Amino acid sequence: MGITLGSFDTEGETYADALTDMARLIEEFRFETAVAQMYSHGVKREVRELRARMEEHPHSLGFSNRARAMLVSYTSAGVDPSELIDNPQMPIAGTRVLGGWWAAQLYDSAMMRGTAILDRLVTLLFCIEGRPVDPNWMPVFRHRTLRQLVTWAGEPEWKVLLDTLDHELFELAKGYRDGLVHRHRYSAELHGDHLVGRWEEGAWWNELGIKSESHFALVAAFYNEVLLPAIQATGDLIARTMEERGVERASD
Repeated sequence: MGITLGSFDTEGETYADALTDMARLIEEFRFETAVAQMYSHGVKREVRELRARMEEHPHSLGFSNRARAMLVSYTSAGVDPSELIDNPQMPIAGTRVLGGWWAAQLYDSAMMRGTAILDRLVTLLFCIEGRPVDPNWMPVFRHRTLRQLVTWAGEPEWKVLLDTLDHELFELAKGYRDGLVHRHRYSAELHGDHLVGRWEEGAWWNELGIKSESHFALVAAFYNEVLLPAIQATGDLIARTMEERGVERASD
């Protein structure tokens, strides 16, 4: 990753916690995405059959959010967890396939971890600059937060981090995360959202959920195009700062 603890002592505990969290989050992101891709590929035919049925009358009219909410108690049904291994192709309530539903949970979890990784990078930089960090409310990867840091202004790696905030994939990832936490969840066929009727700003419209291939592509692209460059840039800034301050870098 290019980021090490060395013997740097500024905000040592917070720095170590953030670094440990980030390393674990990266591995979880990678593992969850790989397992999700395996499941979504394995149930691709069953998911596509459901999608095709939803695009035909009468389903093509779409269910409103209110109608979907009223049906929740009638469509929720427990599934034996062992079925995920033995029968991932089985249909479950809500026009879903068990393996596809599981893949969607993993993709969601990976993207939540991806945004958390970026937050940990900011925490590391706050510690290196010597700024206080509240362990119960750590810095987040936003313009308003990065503007508080002054040590690396003008450095090319710093520009990489600032540019990341305006990267289209970062905006997509932030919307992905905010939808899960603050707003309605994005529509995706793996979640059973083959066709969703929405009422917004006085108009009714039908929304097709993103296909499983696009779901995977979004997660993979975010990892390669946003996370990896940001991690590398942060690691380079930290290593250079430690070297300038005469702090030995831990061996890789």
